[in-house]
Amino acid sequence: MSHRITVKSQMTDRKLVEQVLTAKGLQYSENNGVFRITGGQFRQATINTNSGEITGDSDYQSREVLGSLRPAYTEAKLRRQCMIDGIDIESRQEIKVGGKNVIRIITSHMGQSAFG
Repeated sequence: MSHRITVKSQMTDRKLVEQVLTAKGLQYSENNGVFRITGGQFRQATINTNSGEITGDSDYQSREVLGSLRPAYTEAKLRRQCMIDGIDIESRQEIKVGGKNVIRIITSHMGQSAFG
């Protein structure tokens, strides 16, 4: 028996959600800020950009699978802000910090890095 799974997120920018879904090669439809994913491991999941909730079905996804969209959104949001602020991204690395996978972005702005 399937159950609805809901993951809270800050995925509220429609353009960034479209960018993430397209970059991941996912097919989707959108209606009033609700993206319904129609294929792949996220099939039948929805992203509600009004609430930021990602909802799926336990027959198709786990909480971890649904939550895996959040880092891609965070990275897209960071990249957009860097572009707006005129900050160049020099490199991107996936590293482990405290046993967790994180994305390290190296920028040319004052030699700092940001984690997403």
